[in-house]
Amino acid sequence: MMRSKRYKLLFCLVNVFIPLMIGLVYYLVFRPYTYLSLLLKQLFDVTAKVSIKPSPLIDNYICDLLWSYSTTYLIAEIAQKHHIGKRDLIIILGVLISLPELLQYFQIITGTADFIDVIVQFIGCVLALVIQKYMGGSYYAEQN
Repeated sequence: MMRSKRYKLLFCLVNVFIPLMIGLVYYLVFRPYTYLSLLLKQLFDVTAKVSIKPSPLIDNYICDLLWSYSTTYLIAEIAQKHHIGKRDLIIILGVLISLPELLQYFQIITGTADFIDVIVQFIGCVLALVIQKYMGGSYYAEQN
């Protein structure tokens, strides 16, 4: 199914920026003392206080899911533009999923290396590729 360029651009922007914005707002509201929240507060002088605490499942993994979803969508669009094959795209995504966790495991960056993070990020990747294929009319739909 061929889509117009305007539709593809709009769909790409929605699928890349909205998940990132939701993640940023989540960090600002529910995780006020993370590095990202403190940096955003310094740059933009915003504060948000909420007395509701989300469940640990959502609190620990929602931002990883949103990050991997938006990153995958963007990388798949770039891969299409530069005629990168499916196998190479999967390798690139695999490295991007596992690299932050490996850096955390070896304490190169702060955080807790967690295998569940990798699974959640994998789910985000698959979700983005499926949505892109069946709704965005982009990378996989045009290669088949």
